[in-house]
Amino acid sequence: MPINHVDEIAYEPAAPPGGIRLQANPPVCNRCWYEITPQNVGQASVVGSAHSSSRFAFIECTACTTVRAREPEQTLLRGQHQR
Repeated sequence: MPINHVDEIAYEPAAPPGGIRLQANPPVCNRCWYEITPQNVGQASVVGSAHSSSRFAFIECTACTTVRAREPEQTLLRGQHQR
């Protein structure tokens, strides 16, 4: 589980300006910290301003949200978190 030394979800190093910081592998739900798999991905969104360098991926599992990611979002998420 990508949890850092201060018990927070670990993210990849800073993204280039305008980029999105992704979670370290394997990704986890931002609410319950359960590992995200193709079977339990609820939704993924970007948090932060487009003009900010602090944009990051926010991922929720199916147990934490009733929203379901559509196929384009699931494909993008899987591509960014290959094992």
